[in-house]
Amino acid sequence: MVAGVLALYLIHWRTAILLQAYLDLKMYSMPIDEPNDDDLLQLALEAQRHPARSVQRKQALGKLWYRLEPVLDRYRNRYQNRVPRCLDYQEVYNEAEANLMEFICSNIEKYNPQRASVINWAKDLLKYRIRDVVKYFMKDTQIRQRPTLSEFGEINTLDKANPENISQDEPKLLSEMVRECLESDPEGIFQATHIEGYPKATYQTIALLYLDKFTLRDIATKFGIRSQYTISSFLKRNTKKFIKIFQEWIYE
Repeated sequence: MVAGVLALYLIHWRTAILLQAYLDLKMYSMPIDEPNDDDLLQLALEAQRHPARSVQRKQALGKLWYRLEPVLDRYRNRYQNRVPRCLDYQEVYNEAEANLMEFICSNIEKYNPQRASVINWAKDLLKYRIRDVVKYFMKDTQIRQRPTLSEFGEINTLDKANPENISQDEPKLLSEMVRECLESDPEGIFQATHIEGYPKATYQTIALLYLDKFTLRDIATKFGIRSQYTISSFLKRNTKKFIKIFQEWIYE
């Protein structure tokens, strides 16, 4: 679980720093007693009392998640009927749990003890995180036999803006031009941009693998990245950032 948390949060550096106390506890501390609602309440209130980014808040949040995580894991299989069979349920759950950890640590002020116990608050939040992850995976990562240029965002719509510049063989031609641009890397930025903590997972390599019909899951596995969501987010975010480079190459 610790390795999974680290893998998921290398791209969420603020949360990773915030949860150092949690990681220390997981790796070095002795087992703790089973938490009850009051234990969790006191830790949540303690975190709320301290200023954001303070060492005291970081420590309280680390202890809170350390105690809360095993409680949530008891309900791990409760949400399976919310996840389509075409998706990997454990992957969906792990992603949702990681998103929940980030949310709680960044928004502990939103917890209101008058409305729910910490456990029920977290369970309710987890339910919605699972829903969001399912929607994202269904929309952006599968279910398809091969990647298409539509995944490269605005690149695939360039022909609509300049139809006279694209031949009748546009799908094949556009694919070739995108590949040539990626391989040429005219500004050297495709190879220099990588997923934080994974220097070999460059934009250039990931985009070329994607054009070579590798699935997002295959690419994530290749680089030892636990979640395909990380790959999808990285690819889309940077494709949008580099859109002008592609435009200049295609229409030069």
